[in-house]
Amino acid sequence: MCLRGVAQLVEQRTPNPQVAGSKPVSPAILLRPQPTKAGATFGCLLNLRRTYLISTIKKQAKELFAEIDRVNWPDKEKVLNATYSVVIISTIVGLFLWSMDWIISWGMKIILPHH
Repeated sequence: MCLRGVAQLVEQRTPNPQVAGSKPVSPAILLRPQPTKAGATFGCLLNLRRTYLISTIKKQAKELFAEIDRVNWPDKEKVLNATYSVVIISTIVGLFLWSMDWIISWGMKIILPHH
C-alpha cells in the first residue's frame, strides 16, 4: 500500500484549541515511494488519484439521491394546471403582439404610402 499516516512519524501531542491548526480536519497522508520498480511511485499516485476520484463520485451520487428523496414533487393536478396556465397566457400574449404588429403595419401603410 502507498499510504501511511503522518501521525506515525511525529510525536503525539494533545490538540490545543487556542492554537490555529492544532486539530486537523482530516488525517494527513504521506506517500511512501516504492523502491521495487522504477515507475512504482508514479503508478501509486495514479492509483491513489483514481481511488479518490471514484470515492468522490460515489459520495456525490449518494448525496444527490438523498437530495432527490427530500424534494417535494408536485402532484399531477398541479403540473397540469401550471401547464394550462402557461399555454393560455402564451397564446394571449402572442395574439396581443400579433394584433399590435398588424395595427402598426396598417398605420404605417396609411402614413407612408408605397410608390
